[in-house]
Amino acid sequence: MAGEYQFSLIDVTKQQGTKTILKDVNLSFFYGAHIGVIGGNGAGKSSLLKILAGLDTELMGTVQVAKGTKVGYLPQEPVLDDSKTVYEEISGGNEELQLGDRRINARGYLSRFNFRGASQQKLVGQLSGGERNRVHLAKQLRTGGNLLLLDEPTNDLDVQTMRVLEGALNDFPGCAMVISHDRYFLDRIC
Repeated sequence: MAGEYQFSLIDVTKQQGTKTILKDVNLSFFYGAHIGVIGGNGAGKSSLLKILAGLDTELMGTVQVAKGTKVGYLPQEPVLDDSKTVYEEISGGNEELQLGDRRINARGYLSRFNFRGASQQKLVGQLSGGERNRVHLAKQLRTGGNLLLLDEPTNDLDVQTMRVLEGALNDFPGCAMVISHDRYFLDRIC
C-alpha cells in the first residue's frame, strides 16, 4: 500500500471533546492527484487538512506518509509577520528565488501575485484580507513541496490572482488537496 499511495488515512477518527469531527475515515491518494474537498461548514474539512499536514496528531487510526513527501500547508488564516514588507515576507530579502529547478527575479515573482511597484514595500500589517491571502499563497507556492494542502485558498482573491493560482495548480506535478466552496474553481483544477 505504501508504495502506490503518497498518503493514506486508515480508520481515522478525530474527536474534539465529546464531539466526533471525523469517524472511521479511510482515504488514500495517488502521487500527482488533485483532489477537491467540499462540504458544509463544520463538516471537518479543515480538521482533515490539519491531520494531513501533521499539525493534529491527537486522533485514533493510522496515518501513512510516503517517504520523500514534503507537505506545503496553506491555512484559512495565514500566519504572517506584520512588521515586514510584502517583499521581505515573500522573498526573505533575496533578489532571486529558487522555484523548482530554476531561479527567478523575486520582484517579478511578486508581480505575478499583483504586488507591483510600491505595493511590494507595503507593510504586511496594513494589508487587506485578500492581500494577506496573496502573500501567503505566494510564499507557499515557492516552497517546493510535493503535497499541497490548501484550505479555502480563493477567499478574498481577485480574478487575476485566482487565474495565477489555477495555472500554478494545473502545472503543479505533485499532489494537491484543496478545500473550496467555489465549484467552478475546483472543476478547473481537480
